[in-house]
Amino acid sequence: KKRRIRYPRVRRKRHLGSKEKVSIHQRPPDINTRESFGHWEGDLILFSKTRENMFTLRERKTRFLVGIKNATRHARSTSKTLISYMHDKSVLVDSITLDNDTAFAEFSVIGRTLGSKIYFCDPYKSWQKGAIENGNRLIREKLPLKSVIRELSQEDIDEKLRVLNSRPMKCLDYLSPQEAFLQESLLRGIVLQEFALHP
Repeated sequence: KKRRIRYPRVRRKRHLGSKEKVSIHQRPPDINTRESFGHWEGDLILFSKTRENMFTLRERKTRFLVGIKNATRHARSTSKTLISYMHDKSVLVDSITLDNDTAFAEFSVIGRTLGSKIYFCDPYKSWQKGAIENGNRLIREKLPLKSVIRELSQEDIDEKLRVLNSRPMKCLDYLSPQEAFLQESLLRGIVLQEFALHP
């Protein structure tokens, strides 16, 4: 949520600006208005007393959530984790919007490998990617800060997010994010067994 004064998160190191970064202000209107499918927002969810974290993604139009177990916040590890999980689904990833966390320093590798455009929020304004910020609050219902993520497999995480993705939403005409995502995927001629989806 946008606040009158937004203080930086102390635990998150910020990466210095790069001329290669494309600002969220250059994101096309059809992405901002959620008219087109395939545009994601990404973030990290951190847990107490561990380096392990979770890379979270949310597709803007369908509100579909993905959580990917990530070993560390190092940029190379984070980019490899995302690419490994999303590579065979890259046809459904037209763009990703991120914040300026150092974990996303290898954004050019992500964009090039997935064939996706990468956009960045303004520094210290993560509320600009509100879809994933709201999604993270939902995920915290299933995975609080004190969760021991090292004891969870990727399948465990998928199952927890499946519950969230199965909730009907008014903004989707009471479809669930899972149903809406499947519909959009089929329109592109894609039938996915991944993403923990069950038609």
